[in-house]
Amino acid sequence: MKNTNNYLMFLLMLLFIGLPAMAQDAVEEEAVVEEAEEAVEEEAVVEEEAVEEEAAEEAVVEEAVFEEEFVELEFEEESAGGIVIGVGGGFTVFTGAYMDDATSAPSIDIFVRIPYTLYLGPLNVSVGAELQTFDFSGGRNPSISGMGIMGVANFDLAETPAGNVYAHVGAGLLGSSLGITAGAKFDYPIPNVMEGKLSATAFLKANATLDGGIEVGEGSDGTSSTGWANFGIALNYAL
Repeated sequence: MKNTNNYLMFLLMLLFIGLPAMAQDAVEEEAVVEEAEEAVEEEAVVEEEAVEEEAAEEAVVEEAVFEEEFVELEFEEESAGGIVIGVGGGFTVFTGAYMDDATSAPSIDIFVRIPYTLYLGPLNVSVGAELQTFDFSGGRNPSISGMGIMGVANFDLAETPAGNVYAHVGAGLLGSSLGITAGAKFDYPIPNVMEGKLSATAFLKANATLDGGIEVGEGSDGTSSTGWANFGIALNYAL
């Protein structure tokens, strides 16, 4: 019996000694777990911030590259083209009824194209001005002659190995009244001449004016408009 009591006393002493140690170990283990969780959270936050910073840096780089490409494109566009001046002549291939029996004199045509391009979807539109003369005489009706100056818009239609094809429309003063013009042109760059600044243009255009030389009065159709079509060739020089 005495041995049994001693054994129980020994077990109780072990319990009193071991319980605090076990409790302390549990607290330390819990602290270690909390520190590990905090370290994982901090690492996740750092990684997230790094990803955000990297994304921001990539966005800045992409924006800088876009701006650089835009500037290069704009510079290339400006350096590739300047003011183009063309001088040529044409002859009439069709006239309205008022001038169907008249004799037409060759026309003088002067074109000016400025290096400004407006992008409208797939179309590249440039602007310029056009000056032309006209003279119809010797018919049954009174002769008409004069000069026209109009603003024009040029629409690039196609690029071929031989040159560019584009259409043009314009409006302004033709004779002493309002006039319009529309047509197509083909530009052929002349190689190995004047550093590539010289080109030839073949054009076909229709013209219409309200200054048809007809006295509008009683018995008339109320209009003095007339029109004609010209075909011609011009020589261009890029400044």
